[in-house]
Amino acid sequence: MAFYYIIWTFIGFPIIAAVISQHVPINFSSNITRYIITFFVLHNLLFLFDYSLKGDYADYIVFSLEYFFLCWAVFSLYKSTNIFIRIIRIIGMISMSFGILFVSLGILFFMLASPSFEADQIIHFKSGNHMYETRRYSLGGATLPDTKYTFETYREFKYLPIEHEIDKTEFYDSKIDLDFLDPQFKIDVIKNAEVEKIIFSSEDGKEFEKTIN
Repeated sequence: MAFYYIIWTFIGFPIIAAVISQHVPINFSSNITRYIITFFVLHNLLFLFDYSLKGDYADYIVFSLEYFFLCWAVFSLYKSTNIFIRIIRIIGMISMSFGILFVSLGILFFMLASPSFEADQIIHFKSGNHMYETRRYSLGGATLPDTKYTFETYREFKYLPIEHEIDKTEFYDSKIDLDFLDPQFKIDVIKNAEVEKIIFSSEDGKEFEKTIN
């Protein structure tokens, strides 16, 4: 899915936005437009402080729709004679062009790397009164000396489709003595004397812990 998401977002959406804007340009003074912009701004602010919608795909979709809206907005400015608006439009057109060119030239790279953007293992666990979800992303292959494992841990909120990223840890399997293929691989979050730590452990008793900032 990640590969098609990249292609649709950076190549497909600018083209669709260019066609739509010729027939239905954005009305920047309408309430609907203000609501849409407000939603995207709030989503970006929450994401900036490590709060996101639950799961990977929800945020991917929102960011993709946001990019489509930006492209639509840029193309909708084509009738404006204001020099400042024209400069914004030119900057937007150049940025979109670079995005299309970059993705087009790197299409093979994105095709090979896209699996590393999707979690290959999800671990749910409870610690204290909180529920957590950890997603593991793997990047490896015959051309790489070792496999890189990235663990992203989120604190979940009951009844709310929102999560808070509390930790992101990266490992290289040749540089740490942990069995990442262990089906009993565990993750735990503990808090002692106001210090919160995350612990990664495999069934053979080996573990790694770090303080959560």
